[in-house]
Amino acid sequence: ICRAGLSVRGVPDLHLALSGPATGTVVAYLYDVNPLGIGKLVSHAPLTWQATPDTVDVPLQVTAFDLPAGHKLAVVVDTKDPLYLDADTRDSTVTFRSGSWLDLPTR
Repeated sequence: ICRAGLSVRGVPDLHLALSGPATGTVVAYLYDVNPLGIGKLVSHAPLTWQATPDTVDVPLQVTAFDLPAGHKLAVVVDTKDPLYLDADTRDSTVTFRSGSWLDLPTR
């Protein structure tokens, strides 16, 4: 929970350590979550790979966003989004491992 507010300026970069199929897609979302648990989309981006990766970097869309005091940021990662085509294999599994992190540009 952010106690004093936070200014996010730039490109948030999500670094994912994963294991999964040779080809696949993830869509990452960054949300502002208020004290009632209601989220508002701050940024998002899809990423598709064509060879089995150990890690992927997902640069989210550039943003200029002020996170109010008392709110928190949430990261959501999915493999399907109706706005994007995907390279997912039916019934495949993507596993996120330790070593995943978010680089958040602040000022």
